Amino acid sequence: MHLRPPQSGTTPPVPAANCGPVGPGQRALRIILLLTSALVLFGGPALRAGWALDDQETIEENPLVAGERPAMHAFGQDYWHHRGDAGLYRPLVTLSLRFNRAWLGNSPGGFHGINLALHLGVVFWAGVVLLLMRPHCRLPWFGWALFALHPVQSEAVVWIAGRSSSLCALVGLIPLAMHLAGQKSQRASGVRSGAWAFVGVLLPLLVKEDGLAFAALWWLLPGAAKRSRRICVLIALVAIAGLRIWALGGLGLDPSHGALGSTPLAERIPLGLGILGKGAACILWPPLALQEVDGSGMGWQVLGALLLLGICVRIGRLYSMGQDQFAWAGALCLSLLPWLQWFPSPELFGPRYLYLPLLFLIPLLPRLPNGRTVSIRLYALQLILLTGLLTPVVHRLSAGFHSPLAYWLQRTEHRSGESRSWSGLAHALLKDGPRTAESNRVIRGHFERAISIDPNYSRPHVGLATLARRMEKPELEQRHLRRAISIAQGNAIAWANMGALQLRQKNCTAAAESYSRATLLQPGRAAFWRGLARSHAGMDQMALAEEAIQEARRLAPSDPLTLKWYERLVR
Repeated sequence: MHLRPPQSGTTPPVPAANCGPVGPGQRALRIILLLTSALVLFGGPALRAGWALDDQETIEENPLVAGERPAMHAFGQDYWHHRGDAGLYRPLVTLSLRFNRAWLGNSPGGFHGINLALHLGVVFWAGVVLLLMRPHCRLPWFGWALFALHPVQSEAVVWIAGRSSSLCALVGLIPLAMHLAGQKSQRASGVRSGAWAFVGVLLPLLVKEDGLAFAALWWLLPGAAKRSRRICVLIALVAIAGLRIWALGGLGLDPSHGALGSTPLAERIPLGLGILGKGAACILWPPLALQEVDGSGMGWQVLGALLLLGICVRIGRLYSMGQDQFAWAGALCLSLLPWLQWFPSPELFGPRYLYLPLLFLIPLLPRLPNGRTVSIRLYALQLILLTGLLTPVVHRLSAGFHSPLAYWLQRTEHRSGESRSWSGLAHALLKDGPRTAESNRVIRGHFERAISIDPNYSRPHVGLATLARRMEKPELEQRHLRRAISIAQGNAIAWANMGALQLRQKNCTAAAESYSRATLLQPGRAAFWRGLARSHAGMDQMALAEEAIQEARRLAPSDPLTLKWYERLVR
């Protein structure tokens, strides 16, 4: 459909192409059928899943989520402050988890249920937006169903920590729907449209950095009050920049926070194109999302370059033809930035990175040609068959979200050449596996395999040190911790574990130095401050010990060990 942006205060005529006699009742029924299919497809895996990967670190070990610290503190610190700053500013995700825990308790089922509801909410509000955009035209059912039911959405729906993608989309779509509804009812004004634009840009960026794509959407959106909307978009961007600088000490774009932080931009660009190529291939073959996506391989890089070129050509055509899909195409481009690695991204690729691109792709995909209709019965049959066909794929992609051990078992099965996979599996066994000689042998083998794949990865040495502590071999523990620190001076866990070992050896001076390094690297971890307090107390430096334990208590007010040492040290 070829539409030019309307002049201020006018509504463009709706052409006949791709429009047809689909009534409101039929549309509502189709929306219900699509939501039902999404519920059936993702409901089983989501409601049976447990804690996975870093869910417990995100929820159980976060005093903000636990309600131990004031909720407003979420706006003044890094999303991972309790574990180590990562340049991520996501206060609304933290508050959603806090509300989730207060409302439904600390069992994983409540968190998975909210995740599922968020995805269904995004599907619904995407339909509302599409209806408001083209009230007399057929909805792009193919693109909408693709977004709602594609198996690669499993990670965003089933993994608790992956809710940032769906929450970002939801808080971006609702203000957009309110703005479009105001235009439809001719109640739109510059102030009203600007207010919705401000909210529609600010809220997604308070959820996830990828929410920047909504700024492009609002900036390029045709219709009345364009100038007011753009001014408010700029105000929202300035506001979020100010909040990030206040909370993070900067915009959080330090390359060291990214997976390719030490890689020069000239090398990141081809790797980013390879990630784009292989990531997009996951849409055609979802099980590919289980494989390692590292951007290497000339074929994937060429495919990524061709895809990027095709997108640019498509955007140029939409702009020259004056179509309103141009705004969605611009948002699609910005949503691909994490893939391209031009800005720091904490992970090279995750299936959840497809969530927003698939959302912005909906209105860009073709509709049924004029005069072609699909009956409700046929549409329902298609959804039933599609849901049945995709269910095994969704179950396969969701199998890793039952537990941390299940996640790492699945990851090592499909990424056997990745050091992180074997290290993660060994750490999961170390934490939740049996404490037997045979188990220790298996764990040590996994850590040694991780080291053989990447000798410069420090985490396996920290794990081997933990295993040595379990086996009461302090000399071996110290050797592995020294090796971990020599590989990565910024490994705060290695410094803290070294401090704990030195405390057990009654070397309080060295322990204080180690814990000081750990608190400098990760100032949000109460355990590090508690260890520092114990070290100073061992040297009779009670003023410093009291200062450190006060900080530990501020970070984790209800932690039993912190309270125990607080009572001992504070007089």
